[in-house]
Amino acid sequence: MSYKLDKPFTKRQKADFIVEFNHNRNLKIFETADYLAALEVYESFENGEIINRKTEYEKELEELSILNEIETLKNEIYDIDLKRIRAVCEPSIRNEETGETWLEYYNAQILELRNQIQTLQERITPNDITNENLPPLDSGQ
Repeated sequence: MSYKLDKPFTKRQKADFIVEFNHNRNLKIFETADYLAALEVYESFENGEIINRKTEYEKELEELSILNEIETLKNEIYDIDLKRIRAVCEPSIRNEETGETWLEYYNAQILELRNQIQTLQERITPNDITNENLPPLDSGQ
């Protein structure tokens, strides 16, 4: 939601508006012939109108959050890969009862992390199998 200060306003009102919305809230300020306005991060000023793009902005934020989470998971895989190298070079049993080796244990952890990454990537680019995305059927002629 943008904030407006309609004209006419005093220099003091203008200064207070700028301090409140730009300095304190870090909003973008612009002035038109009729008012002074402060825009939220998801708003823009186009063709003399304030355009609200909150839905698109929230979607972008969610996508960035997912990408950051994917990067964190990839870093975890890297850390486990270092442990796997040692498990290959120095094989030993992790669980005497089941016979599970450290390599098997680390492989299972990495598989789980890769599954999590796949799930997150599908949230960003879901598989769309609508008719629009399918090739035309061959009529056999």
